[in-house]
Amino acid sequence: MSAYFLVIMTMLVTASISLHYLHMLQLSSYQWVFYKRWMRESGVKTWIRSAMPLTAAIAVSLIAHFNVLHVNIAMPVISFLFLLAILSCYSQKQQKKPLRFTARALRIQLLWIFLVGAIVVALLILLPSIVEHLQPAFAAIIIMLSIIGIQISNILLKPVQAMINNGYIRDAKKILAERNDMTLIAITGSYGKTSLKHMLHAFLSIEYNTLMTPGSYNTPMGVVRTIREELNPTHEYFVVEMGARRMGDIQELCDIVHPHHGVLTAIGPAHLETMGSIENTAKTKFELPRSLAAGSFSFLNADDDNIKQQNLAGLTPIWYGFDECADYRISDFTSSKDGSTFIVNAPNGESQQVSTPLIGRHNVSNIVGAMAVAHKFGVSLGSMARATLSLKQVAHRLELKKQADVTIIDDAFNSNPVGAAAALETLSMMEGCKILITPGMIELGDEQDERNKTLGKQAAAVCDYVILVGEKQTEAVYAGLAEAEYDMNNVWVVNNVYAAFEKMRAISAKEEKIVLLENDLPDNY
Repeated sequence: MSAYFLVIMTMLVTASISLHYLHMLQLSSYQWVFYKRWMRESGVKTWIRSAMPLTAAIAVSLIAHFNVLHVNIAMPVISFLFLLAILSCYSQKQQKKPLRFTARALRIQLLWIFLVGAIVVALLILLPSIVEHLQPAFAAIIIMLSIIGIQISNILLKPVQAMINNGYIRDAKKILAERNDMTLIAITGSYGKTSLKHMLHAFLSIEYNTLMTPGSYNTPMGVVRTIREELNPTHEYFVVEMGARRMGDIQELCDIVHPHHGVLTAIGPAHLETMGSIENTAKTKFELPRSLAAGSFSFLNADDDNIKQQNLAGLTPIWYGFDECADYRISDFTSSKDGSTFIVNAPNGESQQVSTPLIGRHNVSNIVGAMAVAHKFGVSLGSMARATLSLKQVAHRLELKKQADVTIIDDAFNSNPVGAAAALETLSMMEGCKILITPGMIELGDEQDERNKTLGKQAAAVCDYVILVGEKQTEAVYAGLAEAEYDMNNVWVVNNVYAAFEKMRAISAKEEKIVLLENDLPDNY
């Protein structure tokens, strides 16, 4: 009976605790490089949390075995109490993005629970006497292994996952092959691609039945899912966002969808941790225009020096932006907390004044990029100008929010050096008490500290107050503020974004507070 109890309880507690590690693995995109980083940065805390009940379990097991206290307590009772103690050490904090119980996540979880049961049964068969006398210790050790076990399950299931993915991809390719009447436009870039996608969808929808990949569905399986579940015979245009963390990611997506035309918003220092360099990022982003057939259009951001420095031989570029040489050129730009106005100048000599509730140069650049594409395919500038009046900002991308006497510029999605600088520029245009809340930037590889230090220096030139989220993560931002001789009495370091908002509300200001929320790290940071 005791042996059965040990197997069942160990598997039940493992099932509960391993959910935490499964969540971290999911937030790491099931990639070992990101999960390993989480283990390295949070591992000490995680293992200390696990080791405390383990140490106690070993001690009590020995006490019970030798009956030091001369108390007759059944070993299953001791096992049960310590399994509960271990469970209490893994109580979940408030989550920003909860675990999604996808089919893949469930397969990983169930396999690990099965492996745990097999390990316990094997130990009971091979080492029955030792396990019987040290039940809590053995259970605690096995449960601690979940931090690695979840990844082991993920690795073991990779062939199965690849087989499933390949089936979905074949199905999506077959669907697209039957749609020769549809125009497919792909969008990539280090930043701005999601915003431009939404804008282009809005503009093309004026004249055509248009589908876009939803949210941040910019991975192969996200795009494939959209094709299989949402694409229908009436769609005339399909707008596909393409994301990349490694070289070859864009080419993989192009091999699936074979876009007719492409948009490249920017090449910048994003995902340097996996890309390795700006040069590698440029090669990866240019996999989109390089994959296009002869005569296809490549819409390129004329304000991005990294794009202009690339070899454009064989491409048919259409430039957009503030640059004087842009085919679709922006002029007379102004921005405030009430929105932005500008004039777009088309290559055919036509000009159109545009007003939008969106703020910032980046948003205006994305609007004109989307207008350039839609105009090329027959949508008039006048009709797009009217549509721009009702454009809604994509969530967490320079999204303007009003809360009582506070205006929030929510730029919390996946911050990068260029985007952060643009957000601070937008903040500088506002009238009021300017406050920055940030945990700094991530995934910048060897450049991360230097880029965050620069962020601190840029913030010093704009902000009245700075609230940093996470002491270790924001050390470089803090150092940048200090180097800029900023008044460090106006800098606070807090543990989480909830504490940051409490601190912000406590600031006494005669003017309206304008708060820039720059980046918001997921739970695995």
